[in-house]
Amino acid sequence: MIHRYKSVSIVYGGNGKKYANTLSKKIDKISNEERYPIQAKIINEKILTCELLNSVMDLFKQCDFCVAFLTKDDSCLTEHGNKMRLRQNVVFEIGMAMIQMGRERCILLSDFDYKAPDFDLPTDMNGLEILQFDVNNLENLLDDVINKLLELSQYSIFSETKLYDIPKYDNLLTRNEYFIDYENLFSDRPLSLALEGKDFFNDTLMHWLHECESLPHYDEKCIFLFERIGFIPAFSLGNIPVTINFLDNFERTIQHYSLQDKKYYNNSDLLDFVNNLIHCVFEYIRIQIDNINNTTAVREHKLLLTRLLSNSPNKNININPLISTIYYNYLGLIYLRIYRREHNERDLGNANSCFLKALNYTNAIDSSMRIWAGFINYNLARVSCECNDLAASEHYFTMAIMIRSKWLNENKYNITVRNALSFEYFIARINQIDMWRRFNLKTPDEIRLEYSYVKKELDQYSDIDNKLDKLISIRQMLDERIQRD
Repeated sequence: MIHRYKSVSIVYGGNGKKYANTLSKKIDKISNEERYPIQAKIINEKILTCELLNSVMDLFKQCDFCVAFLTKDDSCLTEHGNKMRLRQNVVFEIGMAMIQMGRERCILLSDFDYKAPDFDLPTDMNGLEILQFDVNNLENLLDDVINKLLELSQYSIFSETKLYDIPKYDNLLTRNEYFIDYENLFSDRPLSLALEGKDFFNDTLMHWLHECESLPHYDEKCIFLFERIGFIPAFSLGNIPVTINFLDNFERTIQHYSLQDKKYYNNSDLLDFVNNLIHCVFEYIRIQIDNINNTTAVREHKLLLTRLLSNSPNKNININPLISTIYYNYLGLIYLRIYRREHNERDLGNANSCFLKALNYTNAIDSSMRIWAGFINYNLARVSCECNDLAASEHYFTMAIMIRSKWLNENKYNITVRNALSFEYFIARINQIDMWRRFNLKTPDEIRLEYSYVKKELDQYSDIDNKLDKLISIRQMLDERIQRD
């Protein structure tokens, strides 16, 4: 998955400037040329005034790792005579970095024998691991340091658990496969953010926005959004102003791609397609959560349909399957919305065709949670029901319910996220029973019993966050149906 770039703070004294600059340039090179998500921040050698101290501490808070170059910079008088020592800002900054990041994320490098009798190493640093290097072997050393940093980047700075393989953000828009680790989607959030409730949703959306804004390349911003787009509607109920604000700000972030982006892909058509898709998806979400009247909604949906069809995927260009999944899924949703207003069978057929295409791509993006397969099987179940293809509808409902049931017990998600996803499970269960009732596939007594089973399951599932609006709406839907039947 796309996350913000890992930041490396580089600390040095007077004689270490050349090492710091060399490491910084190497990190910039692999970031720009190989698309490793890592960036360097050199801590300038200055006298630490109170104001500067605060700014340095803030910088360390924004960094994930620290590399410090220890050099003989100053002479000092000790009880054993004159000795060389580290520049004092280096000692102090190493201490701040270790407090903020932890000892294991700080790499200390020395170009001399720090145990020599003519050197005065602070007592507190005696127990630290310091790697002495040969200046003539600097290039190889720095390559090893960067590899170490990349290995460490697999782990969350907050939980110290391995989240993913060494990331590399190259050719994001044109990959053949793009498996998404949704299990750890919320695992790398700063501890300062809300842990549960509506504030969790609000904080998460703002965190995502800030993460996206920090990404330097257009394709990274786009894929970052596409990875998370399926969760945004689940966050919107009761949080509509926050969600709209998020969409507006995000849209401004990905408004334009740069000449550098165009040169990287050597194809502006692909970038234009992705740009148009994002704007259309955002507008679709706005229409759905804004509760505009049916006539206006159909008009807006038809405008979106025209925009999506006029800028469709180029069959001669390889496209990331995540992008194709989202394109055909939202195109199918728009056709389905128009059909339910105008009842044109052609729109229903087009919706079914789009969802089938989207489902074909999910094997190249879904990991064990099968998030997109869970969404699209449900959409196919609804379309098949409208087509009176009851066998297909039953199949897709069964698949969607089976997949979504796993979301309720995902232990890497907190209660708030599980409850939001539980709506997706319970709505599929209710809609399947609605289909049985509509087509007389079960007796009235059996239907009542099925609704009561779902209500009992909901009662057993409800927990400390059971006031979540979406769970309340599910309970109301069940009560209405049980009373009706």
